[in-house]
Amino acid sequence: MHIGTYKAATFNKTIHQMKTDVVNIAYRMGLTIPRWTYDLDVTLLKKIDRIKPSDMRTIGQLEADFNQGASLHFGKRMMKNAMKHRAIPESQYSKPMSRAIEAALVKTMFFDYLRLHRLPGAFCAMDLMQCFDRMAHPVSSLAAQRLGVPKNISQSMIRTIMSMKHYIRTAYGDSDFYYGGEDEDFVLQGAIQGNGAASPLFIAISCVLLTFLESYIIGFNIRTAITCTVIAIAAVIVCR
Repeated sequence: MHIGTYKAATFNKTIHQMKTDVVNIAYRMGLTIPRWTYDLDVTLLKKIDRIKPSDMRTIGQLEADFNQGASLHFGKRMMKNAMKHRAIPESQYSKPMSRAIEAALVKTMFFDYLRLHRLPGAFCAMDLMQCFDRMAHPVSSLAAQRLGVPKNISQSMIRTIMSMKHYIRTAYGDSDFYYGGEDEDFVLQGAIQGNGAASPLFIAISCVLLTFLESYIIGFNIRTAITCTVIAIAAVIVCR
C-alpha cells in the first residue's frame, strides 16, 4: 500500500477504521507487522556536484502507516507531553515553538556580548554527523519512555527497526539483495533517516545529555537588562 491508498481510504469510513485499527493494535501490543520491516534506501544530494558518499544523505522509504504512527506517537504526543512537563531544556531548539534560526541568533549574540564587554570566552562547534544512525536502541527506548511514550509503543518501534530489511535504490534500479534483517549476526542501530520517530528520539536522548551537561558545567551566565534575570547557557543544540 502507498500514500494514495490511504488517501482513498478516507472516503470510506469502514476501510479507514480497519486501517487505523491495524496500526493501533500493533503499536499497543508492542508488535511489528511483516510488511513494516521493508525499507528502500535512497541517497540524495546535499549539495550540487557533491557526489561522495560522505557528502550525501540516505533517506529510508518506510511503510506509510508505520511512519504515520511513528510521527503521531513520537513526533506529536511525546513532544506535546515533554513540552507540558517542561522536560526539554531551553538549549534544545528543535522543539515546538522554537526555530533553528534562534540557535544561530543566540550564538551571534553570545559573541557580541563578549566583544562589547571585552570578556574572554570560547565556543566549540560540533557537527553530530550520522546521529540518527548511531542512536543505540536501548537508550532510545528509555529516553522515549522518560518523556511519556508507553513501553509497548517504544517496543513496537524498536522491534520493527531491528528486523528491518534495507534494499538500495540506485540509477540502475532497486537491488535484489538487502542488508540487515533478523538473519544477520549483528543488529543495526539508529532510527533511520526518514522515520517520523528519528528526530524526536534524538531530541529525547539530547534532553538527558543536556541535563547532565548543565549539572556539571557552569557555562555562560548573563543577566538581562530589564528583568535582571540570570540566563545560563551551557550548550546550543539543533537537530535537522
